[in-house]
Amino acid sequence: MPTRRPNHGCDGYSSSGNSVSWVRSYRVLFALFFALCGLTGPAKAASLEVELYTLDCGRIDVTDMDRFADDGSYKGVTAQLVVPCYLIRHEKQYILWDTGIGDQFAGPKAGALPFGWAVHVPMTLADQFKQLGLRFSGVTYLGFSLEHPDHIGNANLFRQAIWLLNPREHAYAVMYEGHNGEPPALMSASTTAHVREIDSTVRLLWR
Repeated sequence: MPTRRPNHGCDGYSSSGNSVSWVRSYRVLFALFFALCGLTGPAKAASLEVELYTLDCGRIDVTDMDRFADDGSYKGVTAQLVVPCYLIRHEKQYILWDTGIGDQFAGPKAGALPFGWAVHVPMTLADQFKQLGLRFSGVTYLGFSLEHPDHIGNANLFRQAIWLLNPREHAYAVMYEGHNGEPPALMSASTTAHVREIDSTVRLLWR
């Protein structure tokens, strides 16, 4: 059984042992939240079941943390950042928030991000889904906090999902990371996926 683990650092949690962290089923709290937001009626709220999982979606080895502080206090400091993804289950549906660093960087193989940062994936997202008894095809919604490489690495594996895209963020990624008006390669499935544009807030009416 996946176990709950605390968060550490600015990007995620420290994970040793199981990569999937079971955060717990906050049934009463989430039922109240969704009822107040109008996502479910009062009668259904009492039986609402929501679970949140934190997934280990990779590591970033930063050779100089200077860009993370404007006072020079991190200059020359090295650090390893943990990249989390979040899987939320509402009854029989799932939303995945961020897809992390690509599974192609699993194990000792390392990739590189801008600024010379090395990346790797201790356990693939595919293996973590298997650990939970799930398939990628079971994800209903796919969302992104932003469209940077460490957030969209596995996005194309979820082309069957409904993609929740911020039009301004996506336009920026197409302009600066894409090619000839096309989205970045890591987001190429967005051209054929079912896209739902969102701005500052979104209301999901779970079936």
